[in-house]
Amino acid sequence: MAAPLRTVAGSGGDPLAEAIELTKRLKLPYIRRSLTDLIPTAKAQRWDPAEVVRVLLAEALAHIR
Repeated sequence: MAAPLRTVAGSGGDPLAEAIELTKRLKLPYIRRSLTDLIPTAKAQRWDPAEVVRVLLAEALAHIR
């Protein structure tokens, strides 16, 4: 697996912490709230990364309608 192109300072290399920080900076509260529940489920069920992105974007869209 390739290393990420960029990392967020202060995340300590933890991808979930980094994703949460990025959603704060990008002002994506619905995605941020979903991350902590979704990521463990996705890992346990071995979801394709594209499926994770799809679910997160669908969650954000559901709240702006």
